[in-house]
Amino acid sequence: MNQKWISSRTLARRQGVVGVLAGMVAALAHLVVGVLPGAEASVATWAPAGTGTPEGIRMPAVTGTPAATITSDGTSTSDGTSMSGGAASSAGRWTWNPLVDGKRVVMDIASDAGHVYSSPFRMTRKDALVLAGIAAGFALIYPFDEDIHDGLLRSLDHPVYEPIHHAGEFFEPLGFQGNTNAPIIGALVLGYIVRVEPVVEIASDILRTNLIAAAPKEGTNRLVGRRGPQRGLGSRSFKFNDGRSLPSGHTLAITSMATILSHHVDHPVFTVAAAGVAGTVMLQRVTSDHHWPSDVYLSAFLGWALSRELVRREDARRSGRGMAVGPVATSSGPGLAFRFWF
Repeated sequence: MNQKWISSRTLARRQGVVGVLAGMVAALAHLVVGVLPGAEASVATWAPAGTGTPEGIRMPAVTGTPAATITSDGTSTSDGTSMSGGAASSAGRWTWNPLVDGKRVVMDIASDAGHVYSSPFRMTRKDALVLAGIAAGFALIYPFDEDIHDGLLRSLDHPVYEPIHHAGEFFEPLGFQGNTNAPIIGALVLGYIVRVEPVVEIASDILRTNLIAAAPKEGTNRLVGRRGPQRGLGSRSFKFNDGRSLPSGHTLAITSMATILSHHVDHPVFTVAAAGVAGTVMLQRVTSDHHWPSDVYLSAFLGWALSRELVRREDARRSGRGMAVGPVATSSGPGLAFRFWF
């Protein structure tokens, strides 16, 4: 009989997703829920650090190599730590020392933010082609924003679209960071206290993405000033600092969350389900008169691209591979430090 074995890393990630989602449900429902069983609980359960490994499951060690630092005189030194500033160990990147881990997280966020904000200056030909394709899609939707919006409103009672609309109304709170940040932070803190690494990794990935996306999102809202359907001024009404329709914060948040959770669960059924949930929320943002279809379209791509790039960078750090650049003070004055880890 053929059996499909699931890697312990993937299994732990799925159980971490369950932990994060359990925290969200508790906050949104304002109820204290019981402990939910982890995914594939009949195969194995996640054991907090220090309590041993589930019998029959080999938990892979994550080791690192000393990071190389380029000094002002052109020589290379090793500081004995991983790139992100934490000591390399067989237990993973988390030392469970708040001061050490906190410093590393701050450095990682600063590195990721610099990477994201400087990305337009590092655009390759392939990147430009992808961007052109997304822009072409926006250009096709934009002239028909009002027609698409009105068509969706007329379809609210259609037997096919009605359940989709109700699903969007149900899942809409997941796209509002005012609802989700608190339970995710709670999951992060609780996971850190009991040393459940998958919960900490998933929660930190979501929070990091939300934090880095905040400044560009708010800046674009104010600069573009596109007014949403609820203003009754049409789809081509723009005024600086007077509209918040583009981009859609709900769409950015829900697509980022769906991308991150799908990455950690790593199962096609979950990926499709997560995309479906995100899609219902995106449609709800249009039928609720908060955004135009082209706003939601563009925001979905932004959320997906940002979260995908950030989880790839974080995976590189966790696996001991990557590169980063940061400011450094030397005896010769300020400069840039280049660090590589393999």
